[in-house]
Amino acid sequence: MNLNINHPYDWEIEFYQKNDLPYWETYDQEEKDLGRIYQSDNGSYVEAKVTCMPAQFWKFNIFCSERNETTELSTGSGGLTDFYNIAVMIADGMLVVKNIS
Repeated sequence: MNLNINHPYDWEIEFYQKNDLPYWETYDQEEKDLGRIYQSDNGSYVEAKVTCMPAQFWKFNIFCSERNETTELSTGSGGLTDFYNIAVMIADGMLVVKNIS
């Protein structure tokens, strides 16, 4: 059993504090639900989950009230600050992702 404890990267602590996000800890390969990490005045929101391998992989559930659409976004490795602005832009209707296949 791997007992490595993961947490936000050191360079992101100030971002977490500034945005009133919870400090979290999780074991390798355990998904940690951070809940709602962004909420706009019009009802749009971003929820996040992180899984560490120990690199951080993110899943976002994004609701855009303007478009009445929910988008699921999964990432490769990186910190929350690498993807936060993209998720917020989707929630705020500033970025639209369409799957064409």
